[in-house]
Amino acid sequence: MIRPHAIAEHEGESLYLLEEKYRDNNALAILLMSDEGPYATLSINTDEELGDGEFVVNHDVSRNNSLMDSLLSCGAFEDTGRRVSYGYVTGQPVWRLRRSDDQKAPGCPDAPIEM
Repeated sequence: MIRPHAIAEHEGESLYLLEEKYRDNNALAILLMSDEGPYATLSINTDEELGDGEFVVNHDVSRNNSLMDSLLSCGAFEDTGRRVSYGYVTGQPVWRLRRSDDQKAPGCPDAPIEM
């Protein structure tokens, strides 16, 4: 099931969240989309034990500090403070998807993406 949500502005682009599940383990899979199409894969598929709504942030995204700040500032996600390793990558943040619209920061986009 895909659930679109407008969540953030980054470098002049509105970003939308597409939420699915990885097929092999039913873990949360999160993709970021822009008006132009796919923007980034936010989550990675891992065997790490994660709580409800939690996911490990993709290494390519976590290296982009301005994108990370934009995503966290809108309140759609919260950093759990936990860090995990996978493969040769260490210290990857574990975030939690916040599901309540009332936690959005003022000025963040809120229009659903049209599918």
